[in-house]
Amino acid sequence: RTKEREPLPEERVRQNGRGLREGLQRLFDHHRQLFWADGARLGKFSLLDNADWLEREPVVGFLGAVGGHLRMGTLLSRESCKARLSSPGGMGLAEFLYPALQAYDFLHLHRHYGCRVQLGGADQMGNIMSGYDLVSKYEIVELAFQVYMLGRKWQDRKTRI
Repeated sequence: RTKEREPLPEERVRQNGRGLREGLQRLFDHHRQLFWADGARLGKFSLLDNADWLEREPVVGFLGAVGGHLRMGTLLSRESCKARLSSPGGMGLAEFLYPALQAYDFLHLHRHYGCRVQLGGADQMGNIMSGYDLVSKYEIVELAFQVYMLGRKWQDRKTRI
C-alpha cells in the first residue's frame, strides 16, 4: 500500500462486516460438510467483531497494555513501514498504530477465547508478528500462524514464545 486508506462511512463499515461474517460462515459451513461429515467434532468456531472490545477500551488503558510492550524499533524496521515513511504521502499515526491494534486483538482473543492461531495474507505478516510479540510479553505459550502469499504457496510457521 502506497497511501493511506480513506475512512469509510459507518454504514459501509457495518455492511462490510456483515459481508465478511457471511463469507466466513459459508467457508466454515462448507469445511464442516466436506471434512467433518463423519460426525467428528470440529471444535468451537466463533465470529467476533473487535469493535466489541476496542470501542470499550479507553486510550490510556490500551496504551498501558500495548504501548510499553511493543518496540518502536521493531515497528519502524518493517519493510511496509519503511516504504510508507519514505513515500511522498508519508504515514499517519492511525496507520502506524494499526499493528498495535491488531496485536491487542490477538492478546484479547488469546486471553478470553484461548486463541493460539492467526491466519492472514502476506501483507499482514508484520501485524501478525506484533500480536505474537505482545502475547509473549505476558506469557509463554505455543502459538502458530499461517501466511498466504497471493499467487504462491502457503508458508507455515510455528514457534514457541
